[in-house]
Amino acid sequence: MLDQFDIREDDMPTEMQRLLRTYPRDTWDAHPGFREKTQQWLGAHRMFRQLSSLLCKDTQSYLNGDKDAQDYAGRLSYRGNALVGNLHGHHGWEDHSYFPELSAADPRFDAGLEILEKDHAALDIVLESFTRTANRAIQLVQLDKSAAREEAGKLLGVAETIEAFLERHLSDEEELAVANPATRGLALRLPDPLPRHLQDHQVASFFGAVTKKRDLAMFMLMLRCGLRVEEVANLTLGAIDYGRNQIMVRCGKGAKDRIVFINIDAADALAAYLQIRPTTTEQRIFLVEKGVYKGKPISVRGIQKRIEYYSKKSGIPVSCHQLRHTMASQLLNAGADVVTLQYLLGHRRIKTTMRYARLSNQKARNDYYLTMTKVEERSGTTVTWNVRC
Repeated sequence: MLDQFDIREDDMPTEMQRLLRTYPRDTWDAHPGFREKTQQWLGAHRMFRQLSSLLCKDTQSYLNGDKDAQDYAGRLSYRGNALVGNLHGHHGWEDHSYFPELSAADPRFDAGLEILEKDHAALDIVLESFTRTANRAIQLVQLDKSAAREEAGKLLGVAETIEAFLERHLSDEEELAVANPATRGLALRLPDPLPRHLQDHQVASFFGAVTKKRDLAMFMLMLRCGLRVEEVANLTLGAIDYGRNQIMVRCGKGAKDRIVFINIDAADALAAYLQIRPTTTEQRIFLVEKGVYKGKPISVRGIQKRIEYYSKKSGIPVSCHQLRHTMASQLLNAGADVVTLQYLLGHRRIKTTMRYARLSNQKARNDYYLTMTKVEERSGTTVTWNVRC
């Protein structure tokens, strides 16, 4: 069932787990810096684990004939509402309160927090599927017992997905976040890698291997417009404004809308694809081109697989997010300021964008020589040192 949803299956990056070695999980409760907010946060996590486990057990018992249909429907309604409602509220609090607090404590949390926030968005989709299926199962208990059991079978798969995903996601949250608030004044000693970007020759080699117009258009929107892969997947025909050379990105990360601008080569790539795109009522732009899902919107994972294919073909290691990183470094090296870049990339925190500023070595070099020339012109003299070799 996991493969039906676009959710993260990889562990958190190794460098984000190192703090756990210094402060093992079994020492948290006894630590003097362990704060009330963190205790409450972990208490909510325990509740989510219990509820997801009970939903799976109840559904399995009903399918095995060990639980009465009416009793099952009542338990499903109560526990399902508790899980979905509390998870949404909990994630809203994390995104708007707890995670910003961790980021302010040490910006090196940001890389891990971005992964966790993406998990929230992915889990929302799974919870929506769970809610629809659970509501149908409860209604069918009153109308058609056979159909209700069939629906419960589908629900079990979704419930097991939620349970497995929550176990990974909640553990990752705890192992990343707990040790810092548990230790007053703690400065994380974690590697702080810069965003990886592509050199110009790598960009040329990679795009030289791209043969499909659809794929070229998708990748150009990431490289030239800074769109995230999920924003490309959700892009609709009505979002493109060729008259103003701009794109309206609706409900991007953090449910924020923003406008990005489209340059000539990205616009040309998109126009070339739209000319061959099948006529359909589907509003999302990028469609699957073959197989059983032909004509359906391409998924985030589908786009990632396409970039993996061309990465292997070209011999250039490339990811969707690297194309965004490359745009950021190119704009900074060309003189764009960080505030402009924050808007274009849709970053909520300026600290996230500042990571790209440290990447911009060429801009620093250009700024140095430009301003030093002015200093020398104003001083009117050149200082020399009496040094013998």
